[in-house]
Amino acid sequence: MLNAARWTRVRTMFTSPLRSLFHGHPARLDLLGASACEGRAAATAGRRLVLSLSSLLAALAGYFTDREHGSRHNLVPRRWRDEAVRRPLWPIYAASPFTFCAVGLLLLAGMRAHPERCLYGYKVERIEGFLWVWQGFASYACDVRDLGIPSISHPVDRGCATLLTVQQLAKYALLFAVGGVPVPPQCAWLVPAGLLAGAHCFRRSFEAVDARALDDFLLWHSAWHAVWPATAAFFFYRFYF
Repeated sequence: MLNAARWTRVRTMFTSPLRSLFHGHPARLDLLGASACEGRAAATAGRRLVLSLSSLLAALAGYFTDREHGSRHNLVPRRWRDEAVRRPLWPIYAASPFTFCAVGLLLLAGMRAHPERCLYGYKVERIEGFLWVWQGFASYACDVRDLGIPSISHPVDRGCATLLTVQQLAKYALLFAVGGVPVPPQCAWLVPAGLLAGAHCFRRSFEAVDARALDDFLLWHSAWHAVWPATAAFFFYRFYF
């Protein structure tokens, strides 16, 4: 390692040419030092951004590949498989995923009745209706058939539900914002309210798992399966009929 005296000589050797170059202009040396500090700060910020993005991607990868029911830190108890079927809300909970299927059938009927309102043609856009139907069966497999146990159905349900929600919101938001299509009556306030209400139901069901409150979980997760599909059904009915 360099001692203090030798480090001073080395630093002088490298900075002397710069001092000669900027002789009589100390402000320029100050600017050079400031630029170096800014460069180091930018590099540090860049590394932090890369680490943040890496952490985010790792979290998303874990979320969309985890086979556990619930999050890794808030798992749905396995014992609920036997207890849930004896609760009064079980029939409603078990049937609630198929609300997505009902929305898909309504969407298909609306597209078929008014194909001129399809953004990129009925034959292509009807795939969205089938995806809604598929989501119903994926949710049933995740939340009912594989309640409380590890299964491939859990990441499939998360992935399909997330992609379908993002695609539908982006499609119709662009249609209204850029395409000049008028928003159906009452949808401008009811759809955002329905989305917020559905998010609230989902959060309450998550809290019920954390509190190990089975009845509350059955109630709020059934409500989650009802509110968002009901909001979508109302929107599709107003848009296509």
